[in-house]
Amino acid sequence: MFKTVYNLVTTEKSSLLQEKNIFVLNVNLSVNKIELKKYIESTFDVTVEEVRTVIIKGKKRKQKKYVGFTRTVKKAYVKLKKGDIITQIENKEKKNANKKI
Repeated sequence: MFKTVYNLVTTEKSSLLQEKNIFVLNVNLSVNKIELKKYIESTFDVTVEEVRTVIIKGKKRKQKKYVGFTRTVKKAYVKLKKGDIITQIENKEKKNANKKI
C-alpha cells in the first residue's frame, strides 16, 4: 500500500489556517478526497468536515546546461470539527504500518 499523507505543511499561511481549524497536508497524487477523508478520520481519530485539494505542477529548473523539473505536489486543505487537532503524522503512520491487515 502506498503512503497517503506525507507531512503537515508548516508555513505562515498554514499556521493562520490552523487557527480556523484547517490543516494543510502534502498527500499522494493518486489519492482522492473521499479516500483522504476516510484515511484521516480513521488514523487520527478526528471528524473531517471538508477536504479541498490543489495540484501544484513542477517547475522547470536549469543548472548550467542541464534541465530538470521540481516535483509535482498535491496539497490537501482539511477542515476539522471544532476542537479536533492533527499532530505528529510520522508517529501515527508508523503505528499503522505495523498493524496486520
